[in-house]
Amino acid sequence: MSAAEAAEARGVSIWAAREATKRHGVKFRDARKDPEFAAANAERMKRRYADPEFAAANAERLRKMSHDPQIAAARAKAMRRLHRDPAFNPLAALTAEERADYDLMKRNKLTRNEALTAIGRKDLIR
Repeated sequence: MSAAEAAEARGVSIWAAREATKRHGVKFRDARKDPEFAAANAERMKRRYADPEFAAANAERLRKMSHDPQIAAARAKAMRRLHRDPAFNPLAALTAEERADYDLMKRNKLTRNEALTAIGRKDLIR
């Protein structure tokens, strides 16, 4: 069952259905990976973008979003948080000394994996 199907069955929003499953430790299947759903969604999006009025309104919305200072600040904050997370950015796990050595290796044209091996952090190689 997908989040949308569960929300419809319970008569709540998709967000509320997802929050309820988080509390109970249940995972929904990702409906986007279903070939039938993907084909139907692609067809729906083709119809929407074929409408010039929708396409123009969507382009304007995206243009406003890309120049909105609040959205830019939120995006920058999220990216800074991600780059500090060692699960997302393995280099965040390096100590200051290891990072200085890594940067020196990179300046000397070593690849990322070679530099991590040289400083003794093979555990960070993906």
